[in-house]
Amino acid sequence: MKSFFIIFIVFIVNLKPIITLSQIQTKVDEQKLLYLSSKITQNYIILNKGGKSNIFDSTIFFDYINNSDTVTDDFNRTTVGPDWSLDQRYWQIKNGEFGLSPICNAGWRYLAVFNKISNGNGKKIIEISFRWAHSADINGIREAAVALMLDAASPHANGYWIMYRYNQIRLQTIVNGEYPGSIEIGRWNGLPDPKGGDYITVRIRQESDANYFDYYINGSYSATAIDPQKYFPTSSIWYTGQFRHGGGTDTLNHNIDFYSVSYTNEAFKISGNIRTSVGSGISGVAINFGNEAGTTMTNTDGYYSKTVNYGWSGTVTPNKTDYIFSPANRSYNNVTANQNEQNYMGSLINYTISGLISYYFNNSPVKNVNMKVNGVNLGNTNQLGQYNLSLEMGNNYEIFPSKSPFEDIGNYTILTYDAALTARFALGLNNFNNDQQIAADVDLDNNVLVYDAALIARYAVGLGNISDSHVGEWIFNPESRSYINLQENKNYENYKSYILGDVDGNWNSQMLLGKNEFKVEMTNRLRKDIFVSSDTLYCPFNIKKNSNLISFDLEMDYDQAAYKFIGFEKSILSNSLKFISNLKNGKIKLGAYGTNPINQSGKLFMLKFLIEGEDGNFNNIDLKRFQINNGDVERSLFQLEREIQINNPNTFEIISNYPNPFNSSATIRFYIPDEGYVKIFIFNQTGKIVNELINSRLQKGYHTCSWDGKNKGG
Repeated sequence: MKSFFIIFIVFIVNLKPIITLSQIQTKVDEQKLLYLSSKITQNYIILNKGGKSNIFDSTIFFDYINNSDTVTDDFNRTTVGPDWSLDQRYWQIKNGEFGLSPICNAGWRYLAVFNKISNGNGKKIIEISFRWAHSADINGIREAAVALMLDAASPHANGYWIMYRYNQIRLQTIVNGEYPGSIEIGRWNGLPDPKGGDYITVRIRQESDANYFDYYINGSYSATAIDPQKYFPTSSIWYTGQFRHGGGTDTLNHNIDFYSVSYTNEAFKISGNIRTSVGSGISGVAINFGNEAGTTMTNTDGYYSKTVNYGWSGTVTPNKTDYIFSPANRSYNNVTANQNEQNYMGSLINYTISGLISYYFNNSPVKNVNMKVNGVNLGNTNQLGQYNLSLEMGNNYEIFPSKSPFEDIGNYTILTYDAALTARFALGLNNFNNDQQIAADVDLDNNVLVYDAALIARYAVGLGNISDSHVGEWIFNPESRSYINLQENKNYENYKSYILGDVDGNWNSQMLLGKNEFKVEMTNRLRKDIFVSSDTLYCPFNIKKNSNLISFDLEMDYDQAAYKFIGFEKSILSNSLKFISNLKNGKIKLGAYGTNPINQSGKLFMLKFLIEGEDGNFNNIDLKRFQINNGDVERSLFQLEREIQINNPNTFEIISNYPNPFNSSATIRFYIPDEGYVKIFIFNQTGKIVNELINSRLQKGYHTCSWDGKNKGG
């Protein structure tokens, strides 16, 4: 270890503190101490090896000590060695100074690249410093430059070079290690030209708008070279070095005796939030970063952030007493970018709240019920109507089951039969249990009235809900459940569900296309009962004895090009029923409900159509659904040819009589191909005339007549 003689000459300027040698690391190698001592402030002169003196800005020294690392070369050897990429013929080290050999020709063509340190791979070069040797003179210094942002560790690299001459700094490009093809970027006025023994520092700032190069001479700012084009670097990996003009026949003294590159290690942020399942931040969580990266804590919002070095690998683990975290940890390998949104969900010891949601009437499970906890949906019931919620201990919760209106209720869950039952209850004609009363109160006014029946009937025929109607909506009993300071599992927390308007409770989760499993029977009702008179088609609907009818629902499609719906006609039997209809685009939805059961047989009502189709066309009437109360569904199809061309159209034809078999009366339908005189008699089994029904002249077409079952004498 060589001895150092250090003399401090203190100038009191802006009350800057006195710095002693003890404040500098004592156990450093000779060249490191030499470099540090050369970067003490303008307020002090340090005499070191060779009696060299240097004056510098104190901020350089402290910035170096606190925030960066440095790679240096003091050229205290006889050969250049492997730390520089260059043409060995043209560069030499002599007497501790680095420069060109005497055989160099004139011209800017000599590039030496310092390959001991490069930008990239986690390192960011921020500063290049070098010292002109005492042998350097002004003419030589003006023919020398520092090379920056070189794209390769090669004497043929491309990059920038900065030279200083005539009180200016000049920024140009290097092309293949030479001057030819170089682009001059600019010139900037600065301090007087440096001289032998002066220390040069170039600070590099890569900003979004330009590359900036701050030039210092002995720690004093001179000027800033700027490249807004940002020609370099061409990649994240780049080098620095020295660029020289050869002397040729002239001697150019531009040696340096010290070179250094300062850099920072790139760092990246790993950050995120640690919250509970309901979104509350968890403060005071210790986040341990493995591989000696340290520990940080979450703030009051549950946010954390930690900086790690380029290429860091390790495991991050959150920890807080009485908490578990998901995921338990995160592993990282070779971090080369910020890692944001590295979130964790933390929870105290969890307890379970579970139960079943079933339908009120038949206990059928209800799936897809949203289970909202404090307003946040934490899951749905499964196919079996079950739910299971895992919640943190010690918190308060309110659980609301919900299901969208009309979801999963099927097309025929709500019928006019439900309206009839509701009307009967409103008038005191039948009883409801508590659940049925809940289902029947469709305007939610805590009363079951005939008005509720009317709202249900509107929905049943597809007229939709008015403002105060909630038919088709799901409700639950209880509406919600509250839990204060949850400290144990809560099982069998069951709910009943209701569809408002489904008073008979026939909804079933396994049959969402219809109300329960209604049997559908295809009949010849239309073919048997429909008759035509002139241009009017009559479609009567008859019921059997003891039908116990308090409602019916009907859906029918017809060809609008062939038929015009005139309306429906009540009978004596149906006078007590409330009819409600929905007519749209060739579709009829008709329903009726009453309070007194109808058990007589006979005609209930009749639909009437005006025939408008062209001759010879077949036109359908499709009875898609006829349902008495909540019984089986009847379907029937009728096809009419405009002029009935199927059986000999030139002959008289009795089409049908109804009802058949004969009851207390009968209607006879017949067709005559031409205008003429018509007589119709009723005969008994012995061939004797019982009664005469028609004895008159009739027009061509369809006709009907009725017989009350009596003879001529009554």
